[in-house]
Amino acid sequence: MKTLKSLRNLSLHHGSYHSISILLEDVKCFTKLHSLDVCNFCVGSKEIGLLCSNTEFWVNLHTLNLEGNRLQSDGAQILSKMLVHCKSLCCLNLLGNLLDDSGVMAIAEGLKDHTGLLELQLGCHGVTSEGVALLSQVISCNQQLQCLNLTNCDLGSECVAVLLDLMSGDSLQILGLHMEELGDDGMACLSVGLKKFTQLVKLNIYFNGNSVHRVVEHLSEGLQYCTKLQELLLGADDVIQDCIPAILDIMKHCMYLKWLRLAFSSISVDDAALLLGGWQHKSLLILDIRIGGILRHHVKAMHKKSEHCDSCNHLLQLYYNNDFVDLIIGSIPLLKLVSL
Repeated sequence: MKTLKSLRNLSLHHGSYHSISILLEDVKCFTKLHSLDVCNFCVGSKEIGLLCSNTEFWVNLHTLNLEGNRLQSDGAQILSKMLVHCKSLCCLNLLGNLLDDSGVMAIAEGLKDHTGLLELQLGCHGVTSEGVALLSQVISCNQQLQCLNLTNCDLGSECVAVLLDLMSGDSLQILGLHMEELGDDGMACLSVGLKKFTQLVKLNIYFNGNSVHRVVEHLSEGLQYCTKLQELLLGADDVIQDCIPAILDIMKHCMYLKWLRLAFSSISVDDAALLLGGWQHKSLLILDIRIGGILRHHVKAMHKKSEHCDSCNHLLQLYYNNDFVDLIIGSIPLLKLVSL
C-alpha cells in the first residue's frame, strides 16, 4: 500500500457496492493522484464521504470521472465541499448520474472559484434549464472551456441562448445539448450562437417537441463556419421529413466531417435514398443511421438509388435496427452493416 500512495492515475470500472466502499477507503490515501476514474459502480453519499474525509487527496487532482454511478444530489452536496479544495481540477465528468437541479446547484457552488476548467460534463435526466442556469458563473469564469456536455438535460430556448452567449468561441471543441421546445426565437439563437464556435470538432444535439426540418435548417446555417467539425450527432423523437437537403448542406460546409449519426424515430424511403444517394463526402468514414422505423424496402431503395455513389475509397458504416440478412451490399463498395 505504501508504494501505491505514489500513484498518479487510477481507473476503476464496474463492480459491486461493497467493493467500491473498500476501494475508496484506500484511495483517499493516494494524495499524489492526478486522475481518478470511478465509473459504473453505485456511489452514494457514504462512498463520496469516504473520499472527502481526506482534504489532501483533492489538492493535486486534475481529472475526476464519476460517470454512471447513480450518484444523487445528496452525494453532490458532499462532493461540492471538496471541489472547493480542488483548485487544480481541469476535467469533471458526472454524466449518467441521478442528479437533479439541487445537485447541479451544489456542484456549481463548489466550482464557483475555479478558473482552469477544460471539460465539464453534467448530462443527467433530472436536470432542467433552472439547474443549468446556475452554471452561468462557472462557464463565464472558464473561458478556455473545451468541452461542455449537457446531453440528457432538458434545456429550454432561453437557457441555450444564455449558455451559447457565455462560452468562448475560440476554445470550445465539444458541445452536447438536449433541448426541449425551442420555438422560432430559440432556433434563431441556436443558429447565431453556433456561428462563433469555429474550433468545434464534435457536436451532439438532441431535440424534442420541435419541427425537425426547421431545427436542422437552422443548424445548417449555424454550422457554416464550423469547418473543423468532425463528428455530428443529431437525434429527435420525431420523423425525418424534408430535412435531408439541409443535412447535405451541413456535410458540404463541414469538409472534415468523419462521423455523421442520425437517430430519429423513422425515415421515408425517398429521404433515406436521398441521404445515401447524395453521400459524396470526401472525408466521411461513418454514416451511423439509428432509425427505429427503417424497413427492408427502405434499405433496398437506398442501395438502388445510390449505385453511382462515389465511395470506393471510404468505409460507409450503416447501423440499422433490424435483421437484414439478404441485403444486396455490392452496390456500395466497402459498405459495412452493423446490427444494433
